[in-house]
Amino acid sequence: MISGRFYNFRSSVLHLCLALVIVFSATGAALASGLIINSFNNDRALEYDPLTGEFVKSFTQFGLVMPESIFINGREDTFISSAGTDEILVYAGPTGALIDVFVTAGSGGLDFPTDFEFGPGGDLYVASFETDEILRYNGNTGDFIEAFVTAGSGGLEGPTALVFTNNKLLVASQDTNEVLEYNSSTGDFVQVLVAAGSGGLSSPDSLLIHNNNLLVASFDTDEVLNYNRGNGAFLGAFISAGSGGLDGPTCLSRGQQGGGQVFVCSFNSDQVLEYSRTNGAFIREFITAGSGTLDGPTGMAFKPGVFSNSDCSLAQAGEEYSFPYLLLLVPFLFIAVRRLIASGSRA
Repeated sequence: MISGRFYNFRSSVLHLCLALVIVFSATGAALASGLIINSFNNDRALEYDPLTGEFVKSFTQFGLVMPESIFINGREDTFISSAGTDEILVYAGPTGALIDVFVTAGSGGLDFPTDFEFGPGGDLYVASFETDEILRYNGNTGDFIEAFVTAGSGGLEGPTALVFTNNKLLVASQDTNEVLEYNSSTGDFVQVLVAAGSGGLSSPDSLLIHNNNLLVASFDTDEVLNYNRGNGAFLGAFISAGSGGLDGPTCLSRGQQGGGQVFVCSFNSDQVLEYSRTNGAFIREFITAGSGTLDGPTGMAFKPGVFSNSDCSLAQAGEEYSFPYLLLLVPFLFIAVRRLIASGSRA
């Protein structure tokens, strides 16, 4: 017969072991997370190792025509804008199988969706490039709600990127070489935040909130430019023209949580390049030219785990995310400690 004292001790040990199994399993799952990159010119999405940048497999090409932006939620549902078919498609993160046409072709007038983002209230906001609008959809069903930023509001012409930050919606206007600011609740035009051509800006293609400022990919000048996100003042080139072979920067992304990287898609050279998060200095070619048939990278997203980025994240707009896995220990440690104390008091 097992004594009560021994039973309590064994139960405590089992609780501790269970806690450790959960934490290590969660951590292992995070480390196994993948990196998905849209390949615009050959209509597919490709998967790479998030630590080494090595090609893993073709994620999907089913239904995609000129894929632009990408977002991965906490369930690993992978949302991709298919610009050539005027849709937002959803794929299963583990397999790449098509789950749903989330926003149907041309819904609400959608024409060539470039960037999209789930806003502060959970709805989906999509840049409709050809109609010069930001369209709003139900974040759960994909049903059209309204033209949130109406056609040409504030001079918007060719929206390519959007980001919510500090109760503002910032939108890159490619054809006017500006970044425009709108009210994040109403969509009303507020101001031209980054003036036309400021700092040499030409064909802005991606936005990233970084170090409390605004980074803008200047496609035509092969630079990433830095601006004050409050007043739009030019602060200099964060990544200088052609640094590391940069040729046609599109997507901008933060890398591993706590790391020192900024990743930039180099569209014309079919690469992803890595730069210092601190000063924009070139570090390395993260994904080599054409790896896995990469041809015109336009969007990248890390699967959930210890990674985060601007295009896909689990974070709020402009912020970073990492799940506090150690919190999973708390209830098990509490029970185990209580049992050990109880066992000791009866000894």
